[in-house]
Amino acid sequence: MVYGGINTVVSAAVLGGLIRPEGGYDLNAMRGHAYLWDPLFFLWGSALVVSLWFSRQKTLRSPVGRAVTTAGGRSNDPA
Repeated sequence: MVYGGINTVVSAAVLGGLIRPEGGYDLNAMRGHAYLWDPLFFLWGSALVVSLWFSRQKTLRSPVGRAVTTAGGRSNDPA
């Protein structure tokens, strides 16, 4: 997610003229990065983070110190 986001911004800055590489750049390759590949990495990373967030098992600690699941499942802590 971070890789795609940063590279999307940087490649857009190069295309916009805010950043000028000393050795120049390939216009078609930069367009591909700015408009296709880097935004896809950002979207893929975002989808991964969101799916991991919603699929995590929520646990609470009971006063005794054992893990208690809120999803109705069993805890892995031996009791």
